[in-house]
Amino acid sequence: MFLKNDKMLLSLLGLIAFGIILLLTSYYGAGLSPDSGAYIAVARNMAEGKGFFTGYGAFVWWPPLYPAILGTIDFISGVDPLSSIPVINAILFGLIVYLSGVLFRKKLMSSISFVYICTIYVMVSNHLLQVTLMAWSEPLFICFMLLYLIYVDSYLVKRDIKSLLLLSFSVALACLTRYIGIILIITGIINILVFRRDYFKTKIRHLVLFMFISSLPISIWLIRNYYYTGTLTGYRKPFSHTISEGLNYIFSSFLSLYFPGKNIEYSLILILFIAVIFLLFGMTFRNIWMKERSLLMGISPILLFIIFYCITLIIFQFDELNNRLLTPVFIPVTLLLFFFIEQFFKLLSYRFKPNFIKISAVLVILLLSLAPAKVTISLAANYIENGGWGFNNKRWKNSETIEYLLKHPFIESEHSIYTNDPNAIFILTNRIFNWAPRKDDLKTDKIFKLVNLWPKENAAYLVWFNNIERKFLFTIDDLKSVINMEQITRFNDGAIYLITKKKL
Repeated sequence: MFLKNDKMLLSLLGLIAFGIILLLTSYYGAGLSPDSGAYIAVARNMAEGKGFFTGYGAFVWWPPLYPAILGTIDFISGVDPLSSIPVINAILFGLIVYLSGVLFRKKLMSSISFVYICTIYVMVSNHLLQVTLMAWSEPLFICFMLLYLIYVDSYLVKRDIKSLLLLSFSVALACLTRYIGIILIITGIINILVFRRDYFKTKIRHLVLFMFISSLPISIWLIRNYYYTGTLTGYRKPFSHTISEGLNYIFSSFLSLYFPGKNIEYSLILILFIAVIFLLFGMTFRNIWMKERSLLMGISPILLFIIFYCITLIIFQFDELNNRLLTPVFIPVTLLLFFFIEQFFKLLSYRFKPNFIKISAVLVILLLSLAPAKVTISLAANYIENGGWGFNNKRWKNSETIEYLLKHPFIESEHSIYTNDPNAIFILTNRIFNWAPRKDDLKTDKIFKLVNLWPKENAAYLVWFNNIERKFLFTIDDLKSVINMEQITRFNDGAIYLITKKKL
């Protein structure tokens, strides 16, 4: 039973989480990446009434909800996305911590102190901190994912229309935040058909309503994308990895969630530790299955989400697997871990006193929290030391090349400008430059294909930043072999060239 005091204490933890993000981003702002640049561009265009477009065409690579929120705030209040993102992310992190506590309270049957410790574990997670300090859509998606897990539990218990509507809307919003949210439609269908106990006709009616509400908004968006680009989510070159490589990466990433900053690949001790954990889980699972099968039914939707999410990443992933992509399953996986720890200690309750069991369970979670908390503190210190992350760090803020562009806007009126990082220029100067030649646009990595094709104009400028590696771009030495390049000025972090076609 969820008491009023429980909600108040979980709300307090949410406020602390809100304060942590707000404090870290209050001076430096949120971290900025190329993805962030696209979100900000769309938000600014929305505020100006230009719709879901970046400076390079229709916005299709991501769903619209996150930039739509930023753009709506800009339109109503005049607050630029760079200023609103820190507050939004702080709110989202507070909600993530609070909703995690609500979910833990529903699924963990031990004392409320055990739930609080588990919620604190989420709050000190270095993985959640990393994505929440960045201007990314993951925090918003994680909020809707948690709402989905909470509402699917309520729906399977109450089986009423209100719970179904809340479940459907949470899935619809998750899909409008990240495309992988579509798996929630699939898992929602399975939950209604398999885990709901009711007459078949009632199941079908509820299933039709769920599918209509949850899939309609993203379907409209995908149709719109196809209208503008002839693709549903933009052209994407699949990242090449085998299923075994994907499984290995996901397994090692799950380990890094709980043993961050450790070299764990060949650790015999860790392998033995994991073997023991699996043995204990097996014993616990067998005990639950024999005596309390309803408990396993209660965590089935969570397990279903984890499995479908990971399978989707392995089979349909178009980017290199990384911890950022796995962050949405961190809380569900952690809940399963806590659930089995709780059940294991229940097995021990037949031999030890209840208070000893409760204290022992709390101590285990506290011990698991030490490594993530240490890494989180280190990340926070790194964020402050570097003045933010990505395009918002000190290196970019002190860029001599960026400073020159800010002081010399007239060069845009003379010639077109190309660069190896238009995202940085847009975010830091609010001006749109063209990409330097991209291999994926030419569908080849043969530099001679550019001869007499680029630049398209008789003359243009090229702004080139040092120490930026873009595998999809040709290098500066490649470009020098097929075009004339006259250096206009050089800085510590880059250079500006006047370029013309070379007759070969």
